[in-house]
Amino acid sequence: GWYILTRSIKQPISWLTSLTLWSISGIFINSLLAIHPPPIPENVPDWLAFIFPFWSKDVLVSGSTGWLSGWLVIPSVGFWHHVTMLTRPERWKAWHYIQVAAVYLVTLAAIFATRNTSYMYIEVTEDVLILKSLKPGVLYTTFFILLGIILILCFFNLRYAARKAQSTLGKKQLQMLTWATLVAGLTAPISLIAVSIK
Repeated sequence: GWYILTRSIKQPISWLTSLTLWSISGIFINSLLAIHPPPIPENVPDWLAFIFPFWSKDVLVSGSTGWLSGWLVIPSVGFWHHVTMLTRPERWKAWHYIQVAAVYLVTLAAIFATRNTSYMYIEVTEDVLILKSLKPGVLYTTFFILLGIILILCFFNLRYAARKAQSTLGKKQLQMLTWATLVAGLTAPISLIAVSIK
């Protein structure tokens, strides 16, 4: 993320791509903290809420599974969709703005549902393996279907940009990003299947 940002710090696409990568890194942070959680502080200061806005305060005082909800990976979906919209070589129309706004609204709703309600998932065990410790909530399937739709939109945005690319190198780079997005998008149906059959 820092490498991309320092190559062209003034470009919005650099910032959004970096934010996507930093958000995705939450997967690794969650796994590390779940397997080996840090010591729980006796008094959790209120200012930590400003540093970690996606963390609920009880995360800091709960056991190992509490850390799993600490860093949300959800924002990466909205950031990446925005990146793919910026790769389209055309002047934005009203539907471009509406699509980006709708994806960010879905992203914010998913963050809210995960952080403040039990509608997304409920922690059921102290097992550090996320698929064993979380039970799907009422909205789980809905948000995973929406995630799938957003990733399909990303795929088509990148494919369109690759077709319209002026240079061979640009076309190849966009094609690689297109297939990488599709492969990354497979995590949605695989996760849905995993929690459904456990």
